[in-house]
Amino acid sequence: MSTELGDAPQRLVQSLIAQDTAALKPLVDPHCRIVGPKGFMIEPDEWIGVHTSGVFEQVSLELLQSDVVAHGETVVRTEIQRSECRFHGETIKGLFRVMSVWLARDGDWRLAGVQYTALAADAAAAAGITEAGE
Repeated sequence: MSTELGDAPQRLVQSLIAQDTAALKPLVDPHCRIVGPKGFMIEPDEWIGVHTSGVFEQVSLELLQSDVVAHGETVVRTEIQRSECRFHGETIKGLFRVMSVWLARDGDWRLAGVQYTALAADAAAAAGITEAGE
């Protein structure tokens, strides 16, 4: 299998925005480790459930920067994303640095780990991003 991720990350984002459980499940490894922006560990089924229950709605997710490093059949991807979501009716907007780990499995890529970190204004500026998008 190629070490290129292809469209797996885009399919993940589209599935999150569409709240499509059937499309999300095959993209997320059952042992995936997920760390939210406030440091909480989230189990894969809980993460998928929150994204598909209506409690959390991913309104938009814009990829601003991306870097991919392959290690055999494992790929580490770092990104800067502009996100807008609603959680319990509250709109939350911001910039996040996201590190994800993808594993080649059964002819496709599966998310094995992801960590979201809120991006401070000075870190955004250091990355060449001048607006917070809020």
